[in-house]
Amino acid sequence: ARLLDASELQRSLQWWLLLHGGFVAVALALFLMHLLLAIRLRDQVLSVYALYVLSLGVGYAAVKGVVALTLPSLTHHLNDWLVSFGTGLSFALIALLVMVIFETRTRHRWAHAFLWLLILLGLAAFASTGRALYPMFAEWLFLAGLPFLYVALALAWVRYRAGDPAGRLFLLAFSASGLGASISFLRILGFLPANPITQHSLQVSSFVHMIVMGLALSERVLAAEEKARHVLRNAEGQALELARRMTAELERSRQRLENTLERERRLRREQGDFIDTISHEYRTPLSVLMTNLDILRLRSAIDEQRFNIMSRALQRLGRIFNDAMHTHRMGHPPRVLSEPVDLAALLDRLLREFSEASPGCPVHRDIDRQVPPARVDRRMMELVLINLLENACKHRAVGAPDTGIDVHLGVQDECLTIRVGNAVAGVEMDRSMLMDRYVRGPVDPGTPGMGLGLYLVRRSVLDMGGAVELVEAGPERFVVSLQLPKANGE
Repeated sequence: ARLLDASELQRSLQWWLLLHGGFVAVALALFLMHLLLAIRLRDQVLSVYALYVLSLGVGYAAVKGVVALTLPSLTHHLNDWLVSFGTGLSFALIALLVMVIFETRTRHRWAHAFLWLLILLGLAAFASTGRALYPMFAEWLFLAGLPFLYVALALAWVRYRAGDPAGRLFLLAFSASGLGASISFLRILGFLPANPITQHSLQVSSFVHMIVMGLALSERVLAAEEKARHVLRNAEGQALELARRMTAELERSRQRLENTLERERRLRREQGDFIDTISHEYRTPLSVLMTNLDILRLRSAIDEQRFNIMSRALQRLGRIFNDAMHTHRMGHPPRVLSEPVDLAALLDRLLREFSEASPGCPVHRDIDRQVPPARVDRRMMELVLINLLENACKHRAVGAPDTGIDVHLGVQDECLTIRVGNAVAGVEMDRSMLMDRYVRGPVDPGTPGMGLGLYLVRRSVLDMGGAVELVEAGPERFVVSLQLPKANGE
């Protein structure tokens, strides 16, 4: 102790206010700066550090009496809480910060357990403020505080040796704290003299620690940004390489497509030449057949019924051939010319012609004469029915109890329904594929046909807005059902 006159007391007070008030002001300024950075960067580490700096400033202001100068009427209510806030929470927050920045959970298990102990002691000291347990928790906390500084210093050294860009700054920050705490502790034990340097070593070291820690955390953010830029550059390089490979692949695909289109154009030219040639070659034998058929009739060398069968077959062949030639020359599929068609009358005529041409294949009719007209393409409908009848006759099981063909016409579920069925031998076959192109049922290999009948039936009915299905009628029956639209929505 020493005696001071008025002037010396004034100078001492001014120095005291400058030193301690300046420390509190710097702590609060650093708190605001790092809090704004944490909000801007959305970084939880900066948020924890900002709260740590705030706890240091508040605790220092309470211990050194700055609060008593600014809030004299509330000091006796607040000071104990502010001191415990500055001691307990500052230790807990800096321990949590060390956990995160040095990744102790995965890299340093021994230090991780010690840091958890320090966090629990800090929270217990803060929670016991104003109670009898506070001195005990505070004593344990300060006893663990000095080893903590050296643990943090060791972790910073390991990070520095690992080549972390921020490792050097972390090492400097915790070195300053460790030095200041050691000087202060040795002064308290009497190993160092009490002078302004030893008395204020902890404040100076804390000030240096806060400044350097802020720089270290900023360097950490910069390192994360540089890593993100490196990843972005790698991603851009990979994207460019991928784009280059895709461009090369697209070029190869374009070349293959051009070659395919050229082959297709060549095939279409050859097909056109073939169709033009066959058009000329077919018309001549058709004309010859019609002419000689007329001569045979005039000479009574052929009976009337046989003449009518052959004549209708030649006429149908001529219509099909003319339609095919017209479609080829127009360059598009045949158009569906829908019109109201009396299906009962159409079936009567086609069944009569079919019976004349195939007398050995009996037909069992079940035709509803009251069905409304269907809206279909007449010529396309004729081809559909002829294909169904010929297919049923070709594939029927000869020798079965019922070797004929069943034909039904009626109305079901607001649609016109035509069913054509026949008996088949009980053989295993995948019926679901019979409407695909070039698929035939189990017939004698010598039976003519290319497996296009049911395929053409399905395509034609779908083009007219109807539907086709194979009806489950047992392994010895084969039934094809057509659903056709009514004319004018009747």
